[in-house]
Amino acid sequence: MQICFKYKLLNLALLDLDVKYDYIVKNFKNVQGAENFLKKIYKAFELLGNNPYICPLARERKLRNQSVRKYPIGDYVALYRIDEKLKIIDIIRVFHQAQNYIKQM
Repeated sequence: MQICFKYKLLNLALLDLDVKYDYIVKNFKNVQGAENFLKKIYKAFELLGNNPYICPLARERKLRNQSVRKYPIGDYVALYRIDEKLKIIDIIRVFHQAQNYIKQM
């Protein structure tokens, strides 16, 4: 029997998603596109809960030293940590892959 992990978005991850949602709405005048973006992201987090170890620890030393894993979601990457004891995935940040997210950690 597989144990599913729950996911929790930390404050900066929530802010990241809010900023991306607002960007899509304001720059593309596309509320439906922004809604679809969030649905895609949240669906990916649900899938991650079924197999949180699918992504190895990040290769970058700064992230690896914090036990951070990188989960690619289309053009985006979610940075997360696993709390094995509580069976929770902490979503730390969500960045576009073109961003220099290492500097922002």
